[in-house]
Amino acid sequence: MVTTEFDFIVDNEHSRRSDAELFFGQTPEEVFWLDESKDLWDILVICGLFPSRSQARKNGRAKEIPSGWTDQRMGKLKHRICILNVQERISEDSDI
Repeated sequence: MVTTEFDFIVDNEHSRRSDAELFFGQTPEEVFWLDESKDLWDILVICGLFPSRSQARKNGRAKEIPSGWTDQRMGKLKHRICILNVQERISEDSDI
């Protein structure tokens, strides 16, 4: 069976292991954790949409992973790709 849903979290200073369950309903082990050096081309290769970064780049997709929440369907099989790229957190001490 072909997997058509992929969940990614960009592992940076603002991301937490608990984000996997909060946003995806999964354990941290079931989510792909990307370091900050990865880009959208790497994600498309991991998902199997392209055999290499250069092929993904030729497709014309943007290189940078957007900040915040991204939920897109791509490819012939309409792979669902969800990406969480947290750029800042509201202070735990705030009243908001």
